[in-house]
Amino acid sequence: MSKKNVLVKIKELKTDIGVIKDLELSFGRVFEETWAEPVGPTPFPSVTELREWDFKLLQKYKPFYLPFCDVCCLCTFGKCDLTGDKRGACGLNMAAQQSRIVLLACCIGAAT
Repeated sequence: MSKKNVLVKIKELKTDIGVIKDLELSFGRVFEETWAEPVGPTPFPSVTELREWDFKLLQKYKPFYLPFCDVCCLCTFGKCDLTGDKRGACGLNMAAQQSRIVLLACCIGAAT
């Protein structure tokens, strides 16, 4: 779908870079994206809908933990062997250790 002669007027725009006043943009033709298939029931799902979907997937497909280390070295109790069904001195198991490492990696990624 295309629209002809689109005119955009901005009276005042304040940004960190500067202030723009009385800006007019004119386009001869604007092409909009169209899909060959109809839009689904939830094109913009909410957080609760995504949460339900995550639970459905987690019930169907159990998480597979692929640890890169069998030892917990993140706490003050010292290094604990977490192979098999063993627990660390603080009660941590391998699944919780992998969750901690993934959370730490996400925090590092968000901070950069």
